[in-house]
Amino acid sequence: MPLIELRRQQDLISQEATQLLLPILLRGAEAELPDAGWVRLATMLYPQLVGWRGQSASIAYLAARAVLPGASRPPALPYELPWTVKALQKTLFGVPRNTPGWSPAKVAADGTARLVRHVEQAGRETTIQVSAAATTKTRWARVSDGSPCAFCALMISRGPVYHSDAAGAGGFRAHDRDRCVAVLVPKGSRDWPGRDEYERVSEIYADSTSGQSGKDAVNAFRRAWERPAE
Repeated sequence: MPLIELRRQQDLISQEATQLLLPILLRGAEAELPDAGWVRLATMLYPQLVGWRGQSASIAYLAARAVLPGASRPPALPYELPWTVKALQKTLFGVPRNTPGWSPAKVAADGTARLVRHVEQAGRETTIQVSAAATTKTRWARVSDGSPCAFCALMISRGPVYHSDAAGAGGFRAHDRDRCVAVLVPKGSRDWPGRDEYERVSEIYADSTSGQSGKDAVNAFRRAWERPAE
């Protein structure tokens, strides 16, 4: 499955999730549901989230099979109800109502974005699992939708070096509204989806961090990345 098709199918799943979740969370925010009400709502939404995660995992596996035809489908990683509850609590109660800019619409949008990230993460997790289980020297790279934030660009600049948590890669660190995906890259491959982006971003990283390391290098790259185009 080409990257463009992976994105198209994932977007369909994410759009379906957004269309269902957003109005439900908006009504809950407007009604000022108590904590117990949100727990009941999370319990109601949880099976649907599990179903969407399964769909995300399926399309990611098909994409992985296009690179590694013999790859076995990995088991689904755990996704538990308390994680849904926590996601709602953080987005719905993390900011006091008297905070400037607070609104039911913003709360609902943030809560929806958090749960959609949970859905999309299942696809990323599947790619990482396939990479970790591969007997060949396969790695994965982070690829954006073309407009990554500074954090995502920093991850992209490393190229196809990621393998698994056990190997110290740290997994796929996603944020809400993150449009990046993980793609498998066989060792030595010179042609993989996202290579052009990787080369462009890594060049900016090298130019902006020359002679620096650690946090200084990260901050220098962030400044360079966020600098308005002249």
